[in-house]
Amino acid sequence: MSIGLMIGCGLRWSEMVGLRVKDIDLTSDPQTLSVKQSVHITTEGVLTQPPKSSAGRRRHELRKNVADTLTKYLKISGIEDHQSDRLLFAALGGGARRYSNWVERHLDMAFSRAGVARVTTKTLRSSYSSYLADNGIPLKTIQKNMRHADSRTTMNHYIGPTDGAKARAADVIDGLLPRPKFLAD
Repeated sequence: MSIGLMIGCGLRWSEMVGLRVKDIDLTSDPQTLSVKQSVHITTEGVLTQPPKSSAGRRRHELRKNVADTLTKYLKISGIEDHQSDRLLFAALGGGARRYSNWVERHLDMAFSRAGVARVTTKTLRSSYSSYLADNGIPLKTIQKNMRHADSRTTMNHYIGPTDGAKARAADVIDGLLPRPKFLAD
């Protein structure tokens, strides 16, 4: 579930582990997820702070499949309405998850099962932006969704080529090139 949210909303690791039950509104129309804080585990303990930038405070509209999966996750996890201040993806003891434990137990395992090479949480965020770009979403919209102050950050560090875009680029060039005379009918 946490991997799906990171890809589906372009969340940073620290934002995902900072989500609280009250940050998910499954009763509104549209259903939403609000990013209000980030959590970091440091040598001095757990640091809870606002997102990386003031623009990082945001609300995402959740689509049906993500909202339905979240509803099931809350039910399976036994999370109830009165636990609104509880971390949504808490560690077994109830505190914040450690990055290395989560990567090993969830991220690496999920992608290994899928037969995909090891990825990082930044790869998930980059996938979010690359697939939006590949499907024609304007750069300014992607920049706003990711809460980057400058579109160059989005373009230079997060949007990469996808197989679909590469194939479409090859098709465009193929359609522009004249057919050699010796191949003429």
